Amino acid sequence: MSHPEVSVVVPHLAGGEILTACLAALEGQSFRDFETILVDNGSADGSVPAAARRFPGVRVLRRERNYGFAGAANAGLAAARGRLLAFLNDDVVLEAGWLEKLVGAMAADSAAGAATGKLLFPGEPRRIAGAGNYLLSSGFGRDRGVGEPDSAEFDLPGEVFWASGAACLIRREVFARVGGWDEDFFCYLEDTELGLRARRAGFRCLYVPEAVGIHRGGSSASAAARSAFCARNAVYTVLKSFPGRLVLRHLPAVAGAHLRALAYLARQGEFRRAFRIERDLAVNFPLMLRKRRQIRKLGLPSLSCLPPTFRPRGIP
Repeated sequence: MSHPEVSVVVPHLAGGEILTACLAALEGQSFRDFETILVDNGSADGSVPAAARRFPGVRVLRRERNYGFAGAANAGLAAARGRLLAFLNDDVVLEAGWLEKLVGAMAADSAAGAATGKLLFPGEPRRIAGAGNYLLSSGFGRDRGVGEPDSAEFDLPGEVFWASGAACLIRREVFARVGGWDEDFFCYLEDTELGLRARRAGFRCLYVPEAVGIHRGGSSASAAARSAFCARNAVYTVLKSFPGRLVLRHLPAVAGAHLRALAYLARQGEFRRAFRIERDLAVNFPLMLRKRRQIRKLGLPSLSCLPPTFRPRGIP
């Protein structure tokens, strides 16, 4: 397939069972004009050779070590041949119409830079794992609706801030305009930060509730590791991509959220992780400022404020 409509990029790091379920669901998609690129982040458990034997149509990119979600996603992006790029966590199992529904929504709205569907946690009753994401004034990102019952509210199509990297569809033009996933984030919040750059460039993100997937979640890092990455990457997002007016306006929220994250890690006895966060921020502060200048050179407009509809209820 030399010129598929869609390239599906699946970052992976160990876990044969989850990978098999993910790729089998892709094989069963009703929309057929796509290629699958499996990016192996240095797995040593035999899961990738087994997947290559079972799914011979999958292209495999092997990397010698773990470059995180962002590094794997960029490697897949560089190898992709599709006009549309789907990114999919290996612990997500898609319903058969997922690609068809998202591709159709993007075709109907040329101004949309991305589209996302409804992710559910496994089991009953059905609960939301994510229905798009949003950006907080602290630089943190959240999955919309996470943990809530799958109610009629999440059956309404519309616009969301951006799409979770766990399962999304993004136009190639977005990356051409604003750049790729930030590999210094390694994992967590790289999707929210990419979304902020994309929204500043005028791209919108569609929520398509008919596109459904099951997200097992939690397979890539411990709770403490997730908290540490998010605490660091939230500050990276502010330093790099918040317009100057927003940095000044929301500095108390940024500082407060960061201190709460450090306090959480301290209560868990994760003092080394807390120290590494502060070390990384100190070391990479000049790097984030250089990236900030690069964004300014792209000519992305500054948002005077975040649109209220992209904030969760009750959170400033």
